[in-house]
Amino acid sequence: ANLGCGWGSTYGNVGPGEEASGTPATHIFQNVPSVTECCKLAMSFELATWDEGGAGIFFQYGYNLYGQSGQYCRVDRERLIYGNLDSSSGRSIRYQTTRCGSGDFYYRHAAGVADAANLHSGGRCVATGKFKRLHLVSGEAILPRGELPYGQELPNHVCGTSTENCEMNLMFNTVNDAEDCCQMCTNLTWFAPNEPNVGGDASRDPETGLHRNPCVAWQIVEGRCRIVRKKYFDQWNPGQTIQTALLDEDYQAPGNTNWVIATRGCGTNPEWCNYYSFIHYRELGTPANTTSENSTYRQLSTGSTSSGWVNLSFSATANPSRRNGRLRLLNQSSEQQFDEDGPDCGTIELFDSTAVYEVGGMTVFNESKSLAPRCKSHCLSAGENTYFACNVSS
Repeated sequence: ANLGCGWGSTYGNVGPGEEASGTPATHIFQNVPSVTECCKLAMSFELATWDEGGAGIFFQYGYNLYGQSGQYCRVDRERLIYGNLDSSSGRSIRYQTTRCGSGDFYYRHAAGVADAANLHSGGRCVATGKFKRLHLVSGEAILPRGELPYGQELPNHVCGTSTENCEMNLMFNTVNDAEDCCQMCTNLTWFAPNEPNVGGDASRDPETGLHRNPCVAWQIVEGRCRIVRKKYFDQWNPGQTIQTALLDEDYQAPGNTNWVIATRGCGTNPEWCNYYSFIHYRELGTPANTTSENSTYRQLSTGSTSSGWVNLSFSATANPSRRNGRLRLLNQSSEQQFDEDGPDCGTIELFDSTAVYEVGGMTVFNESKSLAPRCKSHCLSAGENTYFACNVSS
């Protein structure tokens, strides 16, 4: 296949008002004598930061490419994974198999923006936007069940002059992270009267501050963000709550009998479910000005102790973005340190063994029990150390 052919060959147009270039992270070199030299050119970006375009992840060497004669080398860089790759958007390089042509190109793995969507909570936006997770699973805690309907594909096909095109269910090729999807649902930032916009209507009631047609559900599906607005449920599920409409499993009215949300989903393949988040929903819209609230994400560590007092010592780090994670792994310059001035922090909590359970070889925290920890630390910022003692006697 050729890098310049098929879905993913161009990846600009990531949103309203964004960069117009179709290939903003691509370099084409002329008069390159061999594939080895082309590889060296790709490796020359190895220490580049994300803002500079990142490392090279594709390269292709060939003759008479791009409509001109001669020896050419094309290098596509890391920022491509946040581009508009149509149906491949959000997925890792491994799954971007939508190219055409007969040439050979070289690639190396780069994680997709939507990787591990089934483990992502939506972050602080979920708490601020008053969303709840729809607890539907396919046998295991990491296999989300349920799938919001496919809709208007943005930004490839804008709403245009008719607001009806974007009134109900929408899909965003270039919104691939769970928290970004939550933010889009909460704020509807791509739609008029916001600027720049793709058309549509995100107007608010001047007295309540609520969207007249708010987004009430969001989900990452196949690596891309889908949202559903209130008008969809007003049409298909009149008189029902959003939760009842989402959980409806029969193929009779009320409800869209051609798309029964609760019966769809990623199935039982953990690798494919990696690109699906759980559905998050709310019953009402959110005011224009909301206060920031905390969101909990747990990283578990299990072990056993003897009865009595236990001394505990921990340190915390916070990673504000995955975009320069490769440089951090390579332990490059001090410019790539964690953000110590960010608002996030974490607490260390010690629970009894009844707080977790095993499913599919994974240890999962049992959120349904609302258990209180035996003891907990203060909230640690990045780079901070803490020491505290905890009584684990029965």
